[in-house]
Formats: sequence, structure tokens, C-alpha cells
Amino acid sequence: MSEPTPNRYPVEKGRWTLTSPSGKTWQDISPLMCLRNEANDRIPLEVQFQRIKEGLEPTEAERTLAAQRTALLALAERIRREGMQGVANSIEEIVK
Repeated sequence: MSEPTPNRYPVEKGRWTLTSPSGKTWQDISPLMCLRNEANDRIPLEVQFQRIKEGLEPTEAERTLAAQRTALLALAERIRREGMQGVANSIEEIVK
């Protein structure tokens, strides 16, 4: 197994503090950990989870694209059956 690539942009060592306009603070070992703590305080875990799930679901555009891809592959298969292998192959190459 190869050696891990060293981080060329390491975070400063020590305690980081994020302070909100209201004066509330969060401390941790890095700026991102402070942001995580702030988000966990502000956003219920159920809402965070729902947002992640929504991000994993395909968008309408992605569903449309998948349907169009399927239709083009079906068309390529019909064209192949008609003896036009080159055209069918070209369509499949474009769709891939």
C-alpha cells in the first residue's frame, strides 16, 4: 500500500472558535468542525438527513436524461436489426 499524500494545506493546530453575531461560540480542532457543530446546534438531525436524502435522489433533468438514453439505446437496437450496424454503433457510442 502506498504512503498517503501529505496535506499541502494543513489547518493550523490548536483550538478554533466560531462566533455568531449573537455571541454564541463553538470550539473545535478545525474551522470545518466548528461549522459542523454550529449546524448541528441549529439544524435538527432529521432535517439534515432529509436534505442528504433529497440530494441523493435523481433530479427531474436526470430522470429525463435517463429516459432519453434508454429510448436512444432501444432505437439503436431497432436500427441494428434493420442491418445498419454502423449507425447503431454510432448511436451507442454517443449515448455512452
